[in-house]
Amino acid sequence: LNALGSEDLAALSSAQINRLTAKQVGSLNATHLKNAFDSADIAVINRGAASGLTTAQLAAFGTEETRGLTTAQINALSLDGFSNLGTDAINGLSTAAFSRLSNNVISSLSSSALNNLSTDLAAALTRTQVSALSTAQINQLQSDGLRALSPAAIAGLSQAQLAGLATDVSSG
Repeated sequence: LNALGSEDLAALSSAQINRLTAKQVGSLNATHLKNAFDSADIAVINRGAASGLTTAQLAAFGTEETRGLTTAQINALSLDGFSNLGTDAINGLSTAAFSRLSNNVISSLSSSALNNLSTDLAAALTRTQVSALSTAQINQLQSDGLRALSPAAIAGLSQAQLAGLATDVSSG
């Protein structure tokens, strides 16, 4: 499959994309994958095949590609793979998918991703997801992100997380 160009990949049907294996998905050229598959195509990649997405492929993803990722696909990614998603790509996730991410995935968010997290995604954080973040990660949320947290998510903050909040981050 690596020999196929963007136009060839774009010609694959949803059924064909759904039958790709993890090895086949992992062999796709990152640029060709990004150029050929829109969010609807990404959404039909089966969970097992999604685990084959490489760090290079995920690093090439933008908002359009991540919009198609389902929660099951995201949770099937390696933590290294997920951490290679750029800020725009992470902010492209739907709030529904983001709120269902595993604690392992949430706790793997980089400082940059948290610092630039959209207020919609910050508002989608659940109590257990907030509990999974370190104090340093909580401090990476901008004031708007902290204000966007739901009362339930704020209730998930531990005493250590609350005590570690930087005063300039929580003010606004």
